[in-house]
Amino acid sequence: MQDFTKAIELEPELAEAYLIRGVLLTQQGETSAAEQDFARVAQLQPENAEAYKLKGDAQMVAGNELLAIADYTEALYIDLAYADAYRARGDARVAIDDFPGAIADYTEAINLNPNDLAAYAARGITYNQIGQASQAHNDLSQVIAQDPPDLMPDVYYNRGLARISLGDLAGARQDLEQAASLYLETGEAEGYRRSLAQLRGL
Repeated sequence: MQDFTKAIELEPELAEAYLIRGVLLTQQGETSAAEQDFARVAQLQPENAEAYKLKGDAQMVAGNELLAIADYTEALYIDLAYADAYRARGDARVAIDDFPGAIADYTEAINLNPNDLAAYAARGITYNQIGQASQAHNDLSQVIAQDPPDLMPDVYYNRGLARISLGDLAGARQDLEQAASLYLETGEAEGYRRSLAQLRGL
């Protein structure tokens, strides 16, 4: 932080320094200062889509979902092929219960980057939230089949719920047991309790 601040003092128009300092500020929860840094990048480089996307990330950390959506949309005006901005805007739309809009954004992110497992996972979980179990099962199975090292227990939990809706109780039990195990490993007590509650209901 000190190095990038010094770099900005020496060269006030060094956009890259503002960008990286903004990321560090966001990670530290200093979102107002981060937004100012990203806004400065946008002044220096009006066509820098990443600055708007990162500003949106800072808005999300601050709990300002509508402002985040506006920033992600601005990033997409600049770069229509910015897959991460579509996925991020999808997350923001989920936060305000705009599930159809979120699914549309996740779908665009997947179209642009078919290997984006995070977008598949997010879309699958969102499908579950609106009762589209078959689509949820397909997306979540796509993620599980790739066996990524950072696989979230939510993926197994939500596929378990989808399988309950589809009448596959044996498969649901397997998924919920796996979810419970992963929640326990990661110390997510609430997820562990939810998984056990669903298992008791089978």
